[in-house]
Amino acid sequence: MFANIKIDFERYCKIDFGCKSPGSIKKIRLLFCTPGLHAIMVYRFGKWVVKHGNNPVYLLLHLIIKKLYGIQISSEANIGAGFYIGHSSDIEFGSCYIR
Repeated sequence: MFANIKIDFERYCKIDFGCKSPGSIKKIRLLFCTPGLHAIMVYRFGKWVVKHGNNPVYLLLHLIIKKLYGIQISSEANIGAGFYIGHSSDIEFGSCYIR
């Protein structure tokens, strides 16, 4: 889970800032102001939770992401590391496989 989140975060840094290691202020901005990254992180957490039992915290986070950003990624989807969501409205991934 954490390895994929790290790769996702590096991908966002590269695409949004054009370099692999932006300054710490830019990294903080990415963590707090990027809806697509938030959705991917909740998805990765959801995949981990499903393997280890159901968790109401994941369901709450999933609902918040869905209502705030309009992004819905099912925990049944299989998404490879480094996935990037460039915009944040009306996006839905069901049971699918994305490399």
